[in-house]
Amino acid sequence: MPGSLIMWPKFNSSKKGKEVARGGGFNERNTHFKIYSLTGRPIGKFSHFPDEDEILFLPYSTFIVFRHETTHHGALHTIYMRQLELGLGDQKKTDEIVQSELNSNERKFVKVTVDSRDLTSSSGDTYSF
Repeated sequence: MPGSLIMWPKFNSSKKGKEVARGGGFNERNTHFKIYSLTGRPIGKFSHFPDEDEILFLPYSTFIVFRHETTHHGALHTIYMRQLELGLGDQKKTDEIVQSELNSNERKFVKVTVDSRDLTSSSGDTYSF
């Protein structure tokens, strides 16, 4: 799964921070996503639930999976993804903003956790965990 591209074809949102995984219906889930994004935007000022610290992603936001961890004898999965800014032209995956895990932009990333219900890859495959 590392190296896979994921694309959300519609608006998608998530909550920010580690506490998300411990509440809000996430206790029953076995897959958590940690997303590093430069373009995800906080929408708490406009939300009916400003305490949720919700982050909104634009349609067709594209991410690359760079790590998949399994714990508790394979029962809990944590998938790490970084948002990509895709280049045009040579049909190669380019990531001009996010170069490595220790990139100087690291402090600007928004880290969120999402539910796996609406996860779709850039090839149209749907993943359920």
